[in-house]
Amino acid sequence: MTLVKYKNQIEYSFITWMNHYPESNHPTDDENFYCFVKNVCRYARSKRWKDTNFLKNKIKKRKPNFNPVKLANIITFYKQLLDFYKAKYLPSSWFIDPDARKIKHGYYIERGVRNGELYEIEKPKKQYISKERR
Repeated sequence: MTLVKYKNQIEYSFITWMNHYPESNHPTDDENFYCFVKNVCRYARSKRWKDTNFLKNKIKKRKPNFNPVKLANIITFYKQLLDFYKAKYLPSSWFIDPDARKIKHGYYIERGVRNGELYEIEKPKKQYISKERR
């Protein structure tokens, strides 16, 4: 077993993607691209990698004859994936919602779906605690 440390994860994943013939339409092209985008979302503290013009120039520098139509599609999809990563998600259980309406002390708000419709009701905390202990 060997310990490996990646340094410059974004650059590393970008070059890995570029070195594996990103225009070949092979399934691993997508995997390498997704790995690169995920690393941009996860590790990019600076804004340069999130700038589509920066990426476009990096690709052109690395592969000067890159198909311009494919490049435009990649840049569009890249932007969509960055936006997807930034999208909000619902928490898995409890959280403090500063924008929620005010309710009585000792109660909480339960949000859910019933018969295909969203609902929001107040429930006493005692009711929740007694269910959790069963």
